[in-house]
Amino acid sequence: MAILDYMKQIQSDVIANMSEGLIIIDFEGTIRYANTMAVSMLGIGKEELTGGKFASLFLGVPENDAFVQAVLDTIYERGTQQTRIVNYRAGDVIRQLRITSSLWMQEDGKPAGITLILCDLSELMELKYALKAMEKISELNRQLNARNKLLDKTFGQFLSDEIVQELLDTPGGLEPGGKKRIVTIMMSDLRGFTAMSEHMDAGDLI
Repeated sequence: MAILDYMKQIQSDVIANMSEGLIIIDFEGTIRYANTMAVSMLGIGKEELTGGKFASLFLGVPENDAFVQAVLDTIYERGTQQTRIVNYRAGDVIRQLRITSSLWMQEDGKPAGITLILCDLSELMELKYALKAMEKISELNRQLNARNKLLDKTFGQFLSDEIVQELLDTPGGLEPGGKKRIVTIMMSDLRGFTAMSEHMDAGDLI
């Protein structure tokens, strides 16, 4: 095998087995090539995909409108490389794909169609949403701790630790109406307190 043919074979093997999906579509809308990963991502058989018409294969699925639009925009706006992240439904699975599209050039340097590089970001996006959820939970927890500290500081000056803890554990206890209980109330007076308080500032009095 000549070295040139050998290099072409290596290039073909690399493209066929790359971790990203690769699709080549000519300007007539015919899919000229799809590697193994593209077939897997799109959920369409290789025989059906290769040589099929893009419109007949992908139009008519509302969830894939953004995917279709990304391809059409590249066809209409020739010469402009584009990158988008879109949702794509393959059967019961919805993937989030990053599509990088550019012109497919013939050996004579003339554009003959477009190439699409597909990267499945679904797992990364799930991690992103999970991190956002964790951040939200952390913020809610911080707010709850701040609220509990405020209640503890406010009521702790006038109530026992047991009652303050009960208020924190059962916020409904602060609702109007309260609870009916049998209690003992003792009222007492401090000798000379009235006369003394008349000459004191409110802060000192407290």
